[in-house]
Amino acid sequence: MTFNPIRWLERYVEWWDDRGRRNPDGPTPMQVYWMWVIWSACGVMLVSALAIAAG
Repeated sequence: MTFNPIRWLERYVEWWDDRGRRNPDGPTPMQVYWMWVIWSACGVMLVSALAIAAG
C-alpha cells in the first residue's frame, strides 16, 4: 500500500466536515489549542526523523 497524501487529505477533510455537521457548536478553544499542540509535536517529530534518516 502506497501512501497517497492527497487522497489521505481528502478523506481527512471529509471526516472533519462530517464531524462539524454532527457537532454544530464546534470545538472549544481548549480543543483547538490541544489540536495545535499535538500537530506541532507530530510535525517536529516527523521533521526530526527525516533529518536523521537523511543524515
